[in-house]
Amino acid sequence: MSDKNGFVIAKYIRLSIDDAVSKSTSITQQHLLLDKHIAQMGIDGASVLEFVDNGYTGTNMSRPALQEMLALARSGRVNCIVVKDFTRFSRNALESGYYIEQLFPLYQIRFISVGDGFDSHAYKNDTGGMDVAFRFILSEYYSQDLSKKVKSSMALKMKNGENIVANPIYGYRKNKQGKWELEQASAAVVREMFELALQGMTTAQIKSRFIEARHPTPKEHVDMQRKKDIEPKYMWTTNMIRHMLRNEQYTGSYVSGKQRQKGIGLRGKLRTDKSEWIVIEDSHPPIVSKEDFERLQSMLPKKIRRQKPIVNSYLLRGKLKCGVCGYALAYGQGKVAAFRCYHNASNTTAKCYRFKLAETELNEAIMAIVGVHAKVFLNNKPKFPGEAELKKQIEQLMEQKRCLYEDLIIGQLDGGTYQTKKANYDAQLKKIDMLLALQKQNNHAEADNDTVKTQKELVQAIIDKIEVYPDDKLHIHFKNIDFTDFR
Repeated sequence: MSDKNGFVIAKYIRLSIDDAVSKSTSITQQHLLLDKHIAQMGIDGASVLEFVDNGYTGTNMSRPALQEMLALARSGRVNCIVVKDFTRFSRNALESGYYIEQLFPLYQIRFISVGDGFDSHAYKNDTGGMDVAFRFILSEYYSQDLSKKVKSSMALKMKNGENIVANPIYGYRKNKQGKWELEQASAAVVREMFELALQGMTTAQIKSRFIEARHPTPKEHVDMQRKKDIEPKYMWTTNMIRHMLRNEQYTGSYVSGKQRQKGIGLRGKLRTDKSEWIVIEDSHPPIVSKEDFERLQSMLPKKIRRQKPIVNSYLLRGKLKCGVCGYALAYGQGKVAAFRCYHNASNTTAKCYRFKLAETELNEAIMAIVGVHAKVFLNNKPKFPGEAELKKQIEQLMEQKRCLYEDLIIGQLDGGTYQTKKANYDAQLKKIDMLLALQKQNNHAEADNDTVKTQKELVQAIIDKIEVYPDDKLHIHFKNIDFTDFR
């Protein structure tokens, strides 16, 4: 289990935002404490690695330095882990127990918590029993209790009418007291939106009206208010308008609590039931009356829960640019999947105004060109290794990259040398990826079950970008990789 230089000690330091007020948990103090303890261990020739997570919670293990240390531990490159106390490692009893009771003993890794007086070496095959378990439970309870107090405080502020959101919705601004008041220019746009909708206009018609009227979008309006140097595009969307027309806060009611965190230490949010929302009537000046708002809700189409499209599903993802304005083409499925240029949607004189191209038609044209290039290239370069050999080379290069990183961690390489060597490995991997994609396209193009996957690999490997013009002209930019020195 030893590193080639001998015994390896990993000292782990964590500081959360809440810890910043305590001098005893500062990064400097943790450094001093751990260095002193490591010196007292008296292990001659030991290498010491340092891992620091600054500003990360201890309620989950999603911390970059921690994961880096654990990866080295699993590879057998760490013999001992030292922390200030159990809470620095984790506040989650279940996860901590797994590592201390199962993973570390499996890899024969000694675990030391200085502040808790715990050293797994002293327990032999035991893990500290109830005393250690109780400490972790107390730590997790503290984290849960703190989270509840923060939530309770926020809920109280909401109920007292304190708008705790960073920015008010479009149509309002915050006054000196933190309350919402009308912002006349944007409020006029919102008022017009509701009036047009109440007259029976669809969201698509309102969108077109706003684009023609050159109303800045909510994001553009905020940027202009903050004096940012931007060029408005007036790119309203039907979803944007639909969302605003369903926003009850335009009636003067402040609404919060629509979402809640998934759980302590977990990322992401969940929608709450309407009964859990906090609604404060007459919190700010209304833009639309409650009666008109309710009448409009009955006029709007009912919400349809659509399955989210798979972002990786289409062949030319991230490759298409409008040849006229240079902006990315938007992909939409609709009745017929197609690519559109929305950049000049408000400029009727632009050459790419309402430019649209069917996905199937474009895919066929691109793959016909790429297929010819693949065959010509491979036929002119018969000495390239086969698919099996290329995959073997990938495995070897990945292993070399891992060893290179470990040499950096243990101090055998400086940062500049590491970056130079890593760039060389990455360049070789890029070449192999391109060759594999070319060979797969050439060898498996006739196999229906392989075609789609092979085409995606090929497009991602060899194409940098594709410029598409309204007159059906294509300009494919292939990635520039020199194969003359390939081995």
